[in-house]
Amino acid sequence: MKQLTMRRALAALALVVAVLGLAIVPTLARAEEGEAAATGDVALASAEGAGDDAPDLSGTYRVTFDYGDARIEINDGQQTSGFWFIYTDAEDLTSKADTLNGIIQDNVAGTFYEGYTAPMLSGGTGTFLGWATSPNVSFDKVLEPSDFAYLESEGYYNLTVTARWGVESSGGEETLTSFKIGNGDISLDGVDAYQVRVPTTRLVWEANAGADFEVISVAVADSEVASAQSYTDQITGETVWSVVPGVVGGTTTLTAVAVDGSNPNLKFEDTVTVTCTPGEGWVPAQDFTIGEDGVLTVPLSWADLGGYSLFDWDFMEAVHYDLSVTVDDPSVARVEGYGYSITPLKTGTTTITVTITDKFYGGTKSAKATLAVTDGPAMTVISNEQGATLSHEAKLVDDGFDGTYNDDSTWRELDLVTEWLGGEAASAAGDAINAAVSGVSSMYVYDIHLEEYGQVFEIPEDDSVTVTLPLPEGMEPDGVRVFHVADDGTVTDMGATVDAEARTVTFTTTHFSTFVIARVGTATTTQPAGEQTKPSEVEKTDKAEAVPATGDPGSAAALLAAGSGAAALLGSRALRRRRG
Repeated sequence: MKQLTMRRALAALALVVAVLGLAIVPTLARAEEGEAAATGDVALASAEGAGDDAPDLSGTYRVTFDYGDARIEINDGQQTSGFWFIYTDAEDLTSKADTLNGIIQDNVAGTFYEGYTAPMLSGGTGTFLGWATSPNVSFDKVLEPSDFAYLESEGYYNLTVTARWGVESSGGEETLTSFKIGNGDISLDGVDAYQVRVPTTRLVWEANAGADFEVISVAVADSEVASAQSYTDQITGETVWSVVPGVVGGTTTLTAVAVDGSNPNLKFEDTVTVTCTPGEGWVPAQDFTIGEDGVLTVPLSWADLGGYSLFDWDFMEAVHYDLSVTVDDPSVARVEGYGYSITPLKTGTTTITVTITDKFYGGTKSAKATLAVTDGPAMTVISNEQGATLSHEAKLVDDGFDGTYNDDSTWRELDLVTEWLGGEAASAAGDAINAAVSGVSSMYVYDIHLEEYGQVFEIPEDDSVTVTLPLPEGMEPDGVRVFHVADDGTVTDMGATVDAEARTVTFTTTHFSTFVIARVGTATTTQPAGEQTKPSEVEKTDKAEAVPATGDPGSAAALLAAGSGAAALLGSRALRRRRG
């Protein structure tokens, strides 16, 4: 391999210096024989002494050696920060077949050996650790034009080789000597139209222990596959970098550049591969519905609460979309804001049209419904997949700041949980029922409650909700009652009503915990189909009261076993919320 000798290097420098009118940098003193040669890694810098009369280097290729924070003193007392080699053009570069290791070995290895020390411009003494390149080029690779970065402002191609120094700062922080992306190669799931938040991967940095450094840039080669974003942590003040998936799948690269905290000329970069799996779009061509059976009912009383928010239609499972809502007769209702709220103006009917567009995957779909503005209370209705529903009358409540807000904004985010209980919890509730109520033929024990983002939500004081549950399969509607069992075993009849045709049971409560659907005695009358049936007034009171323990304890296990299969029909969480 042909190498650039010191004689040739100095001749090239002499030519440049002669044009610039600068002093020639003399050969650096070599270390004692037996000293090890320097080894390389990565970074960027620039040599001093260009001056106003610098020669035209357009189209040339320059290898710039930068001594970093060190200042090497030459014979006449002057200091230099580095030197350069110039190739007149690409042909000159390729014909010489130089490598960085060869250039270093022929010219500076005797001075810049591992362990060599020099005074630092920032103070203190630095220990030479090796060389670094920018762009990142292997030290034993034959140099070629693609290894150089074009400097548009200067008009030439440049490859910088920077000396790395180990220096302990006054604050006890170490000089940056190594840096890489700790995540390694990254795999991402593409943007999914059903996800509330776009999945991101936080980038992790690895550097030498105690290093003071700053990541100044993170770039992704193909922005359609992924992109990089940053934000400032409000608590730590740290800049956090993340990788965000794109819409299309594919593979690209991500490059991060870091600089030493006290020497911004000392730069390190690392590159990893980013692979993104295409996300799942929500196909707008799929049908969606508005309201119940094509009718969206909005009570006029919603106007007093600031309007009715349109958040709970079927298509709301997809979250990355654009939404447009229009009302044919603006005298009945008007659309507020970005189409997410309807303010009823008078009772009556009109047509509402909703148009949605998948913002990532394209395509639109529209649906129409009759908008019926009626009298009646404004209700938030929460449903779960098993057919259980909870109704709560929306109201303005104190916001704690001398104002009010519509509490529907809280209630519509809740999940209704109707979980069938077995084991000891069910046996304890069953024993309490049998001790308090006579003639129980079957019972089903449930934990019924609300959750807000996975946490149990308590019904506020002086508030109440109405719960409707489907009757367990096989349970006849006659004689059905609902009881609340407190932690201390107190049993309360909830005064439930039964709709025999709909096969549902409904009750109102101010708190949640354990509830029991029980079939008690035999009905003495048969109500016409479709009418609601109430338990005997002898067995309950109009308002929920604690039932005295006057019954026959019996066998709770046997009664629970009779309903164990059907009760599982209610054992699930809410998947969707709606309002009416």
